[in-house]
Amino acid sequence: MKKYFSLDDVLLWLVTFVLVGFVAFETPRTVWNTEPATGGDTASHFYPLHVLVKEGIPQLSLRTWNPGNLMGEPHLLHYFPGPYLIMALLSLFVPVGLAFNLGTILPLLVFPLTVYVGLRGIGLRFFGALVASCLAVLFTFNESFSMWGGNNMSLLAGQFAHMYALNFLFLTLGLIGYELRQQQKLYGSTLLVMAVCISHSYILLLIPFFFLSFIFTFPLQDSGKMDLQGSESKWGRFKYLFWVGLWGLILSLWFIVPQVLNAPWTTGNPMTWYFENFWKDVFPEAWKPVFIVFAILLPILTFFAGRDRTLLKEILISLGFWLIPTLACVLMFFVFPKLGLVDARVIPQIQLFLFLLMGIWMGLLLERFPKILSWFLLAGTCIAILFWTHLNIKNYPHWVKWNYSSWSAKPKYQETQEMFKFLKGDFSQARVANEHNPSLNDAGTTRVFEMTPYFAVRATMESLYQEAAHTAPITHWLQARISDKPSCPIRGWDCPRMDFKGLDVQMKILGVQDLILTSPEAFSKVAENPKLQLAYQSSSLRLYRLNEPLRLVETLAQMPEISFSEGFQRRFLEWLKNYQPGTAALLVPRSKNFQMTESLLDPEQKCQPQVSADYNRITLKTSCPGKLHVLKFTYHPAWKASGGEDLQMISPGFIAFVPESENVELKFGPSFSWYVASLISLIAFVYWYLQAWAKTRNKKF
Repeated sequence: MKKYFSLDDVLLWLVTFVLVGFVAFETPRTVWNTEPATGGDTASHFYPLHVLVKEGIPQLSLRTWNPGNLMGEPHLLHYFPGPYLIMALLSLFVPVGLAFNLGTILPLLVFPLTVYVGLRGIGLRFFGALVASCLAVLFTFNESFSMWGGNNMSLLAGQFAHMYALNFLFLTLGLIGYELRQQQKLYGSTLLVMAVCISHSYILLLIPFFFLSFIFTFPLQDSGKMDLQGSESKWGRFKYLFWVGLWGLILSLWFIVPQVLNAPWTTGNPMTWYFENFWKDVFPEAWKPVFIVFAILLPILTFFAGRDRTLLKEILISLGFWLIPTLACVLMFFVFPKLGLVDARVIPQIQLFLFLLMGIWMGLLLERFPKILSWFLLAGTCIAILFWTHLNIKNYPHWVKWNYSSWSAKPKYQETQEMFKFLKGDFSQARVANEHNPSLNDAGTTRVFEMTPYFAVRATMESLYQEAAHTAPITHWLQARISDKPSCPIRGWDCPRMDFKGLDVQMKILGVQDLILTSPEAFSKVAENPKLQLAYQSSSLRLYRLNEPLRLVETLAQMPEISFSEGFQRRFLEWLKNYQPGTAALLVPRSKNFQMTESLLDPEQKCQPQVSADYNRITLKTSCPGKLHVLKFTYHPAWKASGGEDLQMISPGFIAFVPESENVELKFGPSFSWYVASLISLIAFVYWYLQAWAKTRNKKF
């Protein structure tokens, strides 16, 4: 029996039962609902999974152009596909709504366990790993913020990808530590680096700094194969970690290359977070007892360390190991806003690493007491941490019940569903825009109408992934024009006051025919524009319709003005805001061979083109081949015309081209560089697999 069940095995099962069981105990059973979750950003995250399962995987593609949001956006090109792949795998066994629910709560459930496994993998003994994992539970159930990532409230608000990446990070650290000590080849660790990469880039940025920790502070206690203090050891670790990182990135090229090439077609959102009380937000009241206890124990630990050089060495090694990535996070906090990233998103990592360091040191102290006493103290410490965590869990159970009780349990569910029923159609029809208002939270989330493509199969203006397309500032400018309380989510862009006067002009340009209004202020102000007529109303919602037929394609009657590609987003928004009949369009040529001539115009507007849109596809039918056509969908270089026509970009960010035939189909798909990146990753994976296969059979490859 000893051969099969070591003490480590027993301890792992015990830790799994305690830590995972605690999180499961605190989590209401509503997560087993087969209807997808709502709440915050979470509700809108379901739609990409729905599209991936329905459209992407059957077409052997992870990236699908979605015509339903942002006037067209690519799914899982800007955002991270890792969590959705796990949910899609779960959907093979359970309904897709349940797969989504389980997939969003899963990283929270297993997080304390992956922390424990990771710490044990880097060589930490049981006491330190367990206390640190218990403190990781306290960190995770901190309710002082809900937008930064890493804790339970952020996860329920939609930041589950961040926690997926944290889980994969700790598994990566643990496996690297194990492979270093055992002198193993880099098999599993490279896959885990890829898993971090496709889950969240903020966490991926930490891996090089952990590599530095491994090189300069990681002890290889039991290997006996290297001089632990010599340069040979550090050089050996450097070579190993270099190949781990390199192979991990090569395996991730299928995701990295398209995302990098997509960057010019996204919207940056640099953000310096506003703190009402920095120290209270970063170090909440619930953590005070931990810091007080640690402050009391620190002199005792110092006393023991002064008499035990081994303990002192372990303290310094652990300090160095966690200090490097912690300082890196502090640096990122100041640098991120300059790179178009959110500074506050690194704070959870700083908090977590400090908690882990305190837990490790507390474990080292507990080990110094007599054996029986130390085990009693360990059990008491962990029970106290988990009990204190339980006492400070206030909002989590209510948020879980709200999120996972599904759409149908919400007060405004029936009302919004009737609105969706009225709007029911297809993506070829004119678009819908909606007012932003906090009262919509009673429908499940204030972002409920971002799900119009799912519930009504109609295109709406806004998207959860507000940075995924270069037209995002325009969609939020329109939202502000029709909202009493606009969200204004993109920093540095115009967010005007509510004003319906002359708005019909911009609506026609954008292909928007329907406005969903919510507030009494909007009901009153909409009368400023007589071209907007009430078409539907319920107890708290009204739909106003532009009383003119709209199409999502048109020809130009006037010569456009040729513009440059640099800074096109701001020029397009200014063009839209100041548009008057007769204003020339701004055309940004994407091909050097394109020549704009009078013969490409349709001055009398005799052409009556028609367009139909679906996932990954736009189909144009026209009686005027040879004329410049404007498709009112967001331009992206991944579009390819069936006739090989060159696609240009025209204000306010749409597709313009000259069809060579009466029927032209545009398809959204991978470019040559995407194929090359995917091929390299595939070859690397096959090589990785053959190496692993050969190793399991003790053969050379």
